[in-house]
Amino acid sequence: MSNNPVTKDCPVSAEQVADYLNRHRDFFADRPSLLADMHLTHDSGDAISLVERQVAILRERTVDMRQRMSRLLDNARYNDALFKKIKQLVLKLLDAKGLSDTINTLLHSFHSDFGIQYIALLIYGEHTQKIIADGVRFVPLNEVREHLDTYINNNNVVCGQLSAGEQKFIFAGQAPSIHSTAVIPLKHHTPVGLLAIGSDTNYFHSGMDTLFLRYIGDILACLLQNADASFSIN
Repeated sequence: MSNNPVTKDCPVSAEQVADYLNRHRDFFADRPSLLADMHLTHDSGDAISLVERQVAILRERTVDMRQRMSRLLDNARYNDALFKKIKQLVLKLLDAKGLSDTINTLLHSFHSDFGIQYIALLIYGEHTQKIIADGVRFVPLNEVREHLDTYINNNNVVCGQLSAGEQKFIFAGQAPSIHSTAVIPLKHHTPVGLLAIGSDTNYFHSGMDTLFLRYIGDILACLLQNADASFSIN
């Protein structure tokens, strides 16, 4: 048998593999993953031994565990990247000066860092300037109750599709383009406002994790209540 290195033009033959394994009987000892993926047949037809059946089950479980582990790692990487973005947003919000700076910082980060398509921020109360930015407006609490009463005292983030009336009241002219929404009640001791994030797909749904959304809502509610004394919360 030749000891010349194998190249692409000189593929390994079955005889060479068999000869190598015969001379290296412990080859699979350090490579259990290779052995787990091997399939061996015999002459007993459809009948298989108990050991073979157990090996097949273990192989299936191994594949399933690998897939689960891969999904867990993907989720961990996604959450890690998301946490870093949220950390930067919180630091920028804490560094903002006044109400206007706080809101502009929030909107800029949502658009540039998170790629959020539609944003609406309703602040409960009266202000000399009713609309202070695109999608941001002051609304008397009694007016909000007429359209969104179920969300005002709710402490949970609600994700999914809103009614046509709710969506129009929150997003105004952008409402027809939105297919799903995350509604985040802003409450710091008392109701402060409502933050809504819209998508033109069905991205937001009732089964999604809302931990990060709730966290942003808590931070924003605290900052809004303390950012500016020139408006009154109803």
